[in-house]
Amino acid sequence: LIQRQLTANPADSPVLDAGISPDGHYLAYSDAGGIHVSQIDTGETYPLPLPEGFEVSGFAWKHDGTALLVQASESRGQPQELWSVSIMGGPPRRLFARPVLPSPDEKWLLEGATEEGRPVIRISEVAGGPPRTVLTAPEGQTVLPAGWSPTSRRFAYYEFPSRPSLKTCDRQGRECLEITADLRLFMGVGFGGFAWLRDGRVIYGLAESP
Repeated sequence: LIQRQLTANPADSPVLDAGISPDGHYLAYSDAGGIHVSQIDTGETYPLPLPEGFEVSGFAWKHDGTALLVQASESRGQPQELWSVSIMGGPPRRLFARPVLPSPDEKWLLEGATEEGRPVIRISEVAGGPPRTVLTAPEGQTVLPAGWSPTSRRFAYYEFPSRPSLKTCDRQGRECLEITADLRLFMGVGFGGFAWLRDGRVIYGLAESP
């Protein structure tokens, strides 16, 4: 295994989020300047055009690798929504009026919420119907959705701040397994890029000391 540096941001403009495309050929990452896409083999990098004032809080690759699913608001103070941003360019396209993660088979939506002061994870059907709570954070903990398995049968999530960990459950919130637990999972401003590849491997980010 050979480590290879893919970004070289200055200290005053750190990488805020990152993710590798499902085919492993591209890296997308965000910083104060917006979202950038880099071809891993050549290092060629280009910015994705976003409207002025568009505020990105996170993103994930669409499962066919043609676009990014971006959680963002149209301007400061506006609610977060889910947008599709093509890696070939063009204006963002609004998908849902709240920040959710669609499953690869496009039948399910994954989202974080709060119930009676406790963080929860909910799943709903794209076809309609109310969200269903499948996971509630343990006392004193927070849970945050990370993404879907390629088969859409399981989802991954982060649990923190005590003993930060990355875990996975089935769509009913059962058969939960811990992938890893590491203090470096939490990067101060959030978590690093997450990807669940088609061959079953999981890619996640860890913070490093400057």
